[in-house]
Amino acid sequence: MVVSVMVFTIINAGNGFAEKTSPLGQGFNSPEAAVLAIVATVREYDAEKALAILGPNAEKIIFSGDKVAGKKEVDDFIKKFDEKHRLDMVSPTVASLFIGNDDWPFPVPIIKDGERWFFDVAAGKEEILNRRIGGNELDVIQVMQAYVEAQFEYASKDRDGDGIREFAQQIKSDKGKKNGLYWPVKKGGKLSPFGPLIAEVRSERDEVNANKIQPYHGYYYKIITRQGEKAPGGAYDYVVNGNMILGFALVACPAKYGASGIMTFAVNQEGIVYEVDLGEKTLQIATGKIKYDLDKTWQKVIDLDLDNG
Repeated sequence: MVVSVMVFTIINAGNGFAEKTSPLGQGFNSPEAAVLAIVATVREYDAEKALAILGPNAEKIIFSGDKVAGKKEVDDFIKKFDEKHRLDMVSPTVASLFIGNDDWPFPVPIIKDGERWFFDVAAGKEEILNRRIGGNELDVIQVMQAYVEAQFEYASKDRDGDGIREFAQQIKSDKGKKNGLYWPVKKGGKLSPFGPLIAEVRSERDEVNANKIQPYHGYYYKIITRQGEKAPGGAYDYVVNGNMILGFALVACPAKYGASGIMTFAVNQEGIVYEVDLGEKTLQIATGKIKYDLDKTWQKVIDLDLDNG
């Protein structure tokens, strides 16, 4: 469920804390008042107010590094909240919020400390990050699978009229061309191998940099045009005389390690998706001049059943 990731990823607009916030954030006279306050803040996409309410411990769960996905999560939360919501008093000092017709449990409990009620971010933080990261990583695997299938579909025809059937070296085609996996079509026309939504990945020729492109479901993607010695077949370039005909590969890494994702993923023309935890230097490693060259630390996630006879 998308909304389960976290309502507060909304708020990627700023990163300033309100003054005089305790570790527990702002206190309220009742759990109902706390809920009304955070919901009003969510509707306004107000980062400063949200951090004041939740406290400084909420920074990592608020700033996921993906503005687009964050806004969608917020919109989903608001929709569910307006659909139905209720507070359940777990004990005299703990309340839980449930939203939507399916009674989805909001991961951050509201606790009583003294005479005031606070959002206990520390108690819900691990669950929030687990939900977000798990959802993003499942989305990444689906994108990797779709990428492999799209590449084989693309190479089934001569797309750019040069007399060669080749793989695409970019995801989104240049204007007026079919040199990428996605291109716009007129109504009733045959769709491109990739749809417009996935085409927003668009990391193909750009240096993957948070200041230049936006992540897709918390991840950056990079097309790889060569492989190293550890790959089956040894080291060689997929591109020959400007045409990518000997293979293809794709790497996906989290935009914000530990907040939008943990694992880095890779796939090539064999259709096997692998994953590895590259740690805090993930973005630096995965977005450099890399090749498809996986060592024993990479683990198989899924093996596509490819039939491209």
